[in-house]
Amino acid sequence: MTHEKPDRPAGRRRIGLVLGAGGTLGATWMVGALGAVQERVGRPLGGVDVVVGTSAGSVLAAALRYGMTPEALVEHQRGAESPDMPDLDALERESGRVPALPRLRLGSPRLMARAIRSPHLVHPHVAMSAWAPRGRREHHALRRYLHRLVQTRGAHAHARSSPGSDTRWPERHTWIMAVDYGSGRRVAFGRPGAPSAALPDAVVASCSIPGWYAPKQIDGRLYVDSVALDSPHNYDPFFSRCVELGVAVTDHSTSLGWPERQSTTNYVSNHMGHFAASQHFNCRGIFLGGVVPSFLAASAAARSSSCAAVR
Repeated sequence: MTHEKPDRPAGRRRIGLVLGAGGTLGATWMVGALGAVQERVGRPLGGVDVVVGTSAGSVLAAALRYGMTPEALVEHQRGAESPDMPDLDALERESGRVPALPRLRLGSPRLMARAIRSPHLVHPHVAMSAWAPRGRREHHALRRYLHRLVQTRGAHAHARSSPGSDTRWPERHTWIMAVDYGSGRRVAFGRPGAPSAALPDAVVASCSIPGWYAPKQIDGRLYVDSVALDSPHNYDPFFSRCVELGVAVTDHSTSLGWPERQSTTNYVSNHMGHFAASQHFNCRGIFLGGVVPSFLAASAAARSSSCAAVR
């Protein structure tokens, strides 16, 4: 699908908003930060020049483009009901705390074959996702919410009809990230030259974690969550800016609910112990993800400016 470049006043800064993955917890943290980001930007986030969303971030990208404000999103997180917001309980039930019993078939034999034939063309993490069993869960509630959103609030996004689709896509650049489960290539739905897709289908594809959810079929091809496909282009600008500003990079993770941390008498074991255990896996993920040099550079910059060092 193609979009005309939106008009903007001469001399005004172009602003892009990138919303990453993280599931329910990640979405909660992003919602809490959006208000501060909007205040800093000085413009409604739904009207910035480009919005890019991955997984949980793709849901928030759609909500912002279709007129939902950071304040409304925060109130929704606090329990306020609104017909323009998803039913969090329904989403939680549909997701489940653990994956459903997978189907007795590999995730993507086609991607496996491509990785074997041309390993230099397939990211190792993506190749590994091809071996995961085909997930069973599906995002029915999420798609119903998104379909209702684009049908009832299209005017907020100046939405246009998408070729080959009965739904509409925001006029301003809105890119929803997913991975083609046959080729292993990243796809930015909504970007010029990308495959045509309805916005609800693109978001569902971006949220379809391999092994947990069934891949989303769009125009005969299967797509999954792009969480397994990290790019230095996602990290390097961010870490370069951290080094320039001399700030520490920190992140969060949680493992609350893990069975080995269910003491009935020791609060510290359940909470601080969970945090320590989860950070162990977090650090392993950082090393395996290949972003250690960037973290070290940012950490050195933070120490030189008397900030707390990155753990």
